[in-house]
Amino acid sequence: MSEKKKINFTIMSDQKKHKTMDLSSIAPVIIDCTDKEVFVDMGALHARSKVERGIKFSTNPSDVPNGKAYIIVWISTSTNDAGNYIHGAGVSKMTIDAEERTGYKLLAEHVNAMDVAMKGRFSLSDMTSEERQLLQQFLESYKPGIIENSPAFVQILENHTE
Repeated sequence: MSEKKKINFTIMSDQKKHKTMDLSSIAPVIIDCTDKEVFVDMGALHARSKVERGIKFSTNPSDVPNGKAYIIVWISTSTNDAGNYIHGAGVSKMTIDAEERTGYKLLAEHVNAMDVAMKGRFSLSDMTSEERQLLQQFLESYKPGIIENSPAFVQILENHTE
């Protein structure tokens, strides 16, 4: 009998000899654009958030004509003398039709947005003013003080023009 080969994939590691991705400071904040709900779902790190589970995704938006729009804001945090602050943020979008169990998203967009956040950059240009306001309000209530300690993030939020 032949044995199946095990495939190992390390996302986080303390070993210095291999390049790995440390996801310990990243949080996916999901915005339901229809119901104006905002929540953190760590399952999104592996495409298994509560809204993604059981959905067959397509890379063609026309495959999901009746879908509900969601935004994932990948937020990376760090700490300075004043406490926690937002180090970077990137945005990716998806559309999900829960009834039909179909969805649209581009995996590369999600990975690139996460990379932007991890590298300490900000890319929120795909968000409307209302979505930015929802995000800011959520972050202020979720982690008090983090917005005040994140001047670069606040500047990006405020300098948005539609």
